Amino acid sequence: MSEAMDTERSPSGPSLRWPLALSFIGAPLALAGNFLAAGVALLGGSSHPWDVAAAWAPLAYRPSKLGIDLGLGLAISIGTAVFAAISAVIMSEISPEVGESLLRHANDSLRIPVPAWFIAWTVLVTPLGAALIEELTYRGYALPRMTAARLTPGLALWLTSLGFGLQHVAFPFIDSGISFYRCLEIFAIGLALGWIYLKLGRLLPLVVGHYLWDAVPAAFAVGVLVSIGR
Repeated sequence: MSEAMDTERSPSGPSLRWPLALSFIGAPLALAGNFLAAGVALLGGSSHPWDVAAAWAPLAYRPSKLGIDLGLGLAISIGTAVFAAISAVIMSEISPEVGESLLRHANDSLRIPVPAWFIAWTVLVTPLGAALIEELTYRGYALPRMTAARLTPGLALWLTSLGFGLQHVAFPFIDSGISFYRCLEIFAIGLALGWIYLKLGRLLPLVVGHYLWDAVPAAFAVGVLVSIGR
C-alpha cells in the first residue's frame, strides 16, 4: 500500500493528482447533473427537456439594486460569521471535545504543505464556485420549485436547509463530532438564507454573502501562513 502511494509522489514533493482532481471535478459533475435532469424531464413528457434542465432561477440581477445587493451580501456574510463564531463557542461549552477537535484540525491544516497556486485557488475560485452552485441549487432552484409543487414555504425551507446541512456532514468529513456540529450550524444558516431569498426574490445578495463567508476565512488563513514564514 505504501509503495503504491509512493509512486504517486514526485521526488520534489506531494503528488498533484488529487489537488487537480478535486479542483476540476465540479465541471463534469455539474454536466452529469444537467444530463440527468434533462433525462428526468424527457421521461416526464417534456418536449423541451434541456430547457427544463437549464431552468435555474436567475440571479435576478438589477443594475439599479446592485449597491443594495452588495451591501446586503456584506451584511449576510457578517451575520453568518458572527453566528458561526457564537455557535462554535456554545458548542465548545456543551461539548469541549468538539471545540478541541476544531482547534486541532485548524492547527493541523496550517501545517499541510501546499503550493502557492493551490492557496490562491482556495481563496479566489473555490469559494465562488461553492457560492454559485449551492445558492443556485438550494435557494434558486429547489426552494421555489418545492413551493410551486404546493409545499408550504416553511416545509420547503426546512427540506432545502436540511439537505444543505447534510451536505456539510460529508463535505468535508473530519470527525463525527465536528460533522454533526457543522450539520446543525449549516442547517440554521440555510434557514436564514432561504428566508432572505423568499423575502427578496433575488439571489445575488446570497451569492455575495456566501462567497465572502467562505473566502474571508481562507484569506485569513493565508495571512497566517505568510506571517509564520511559509
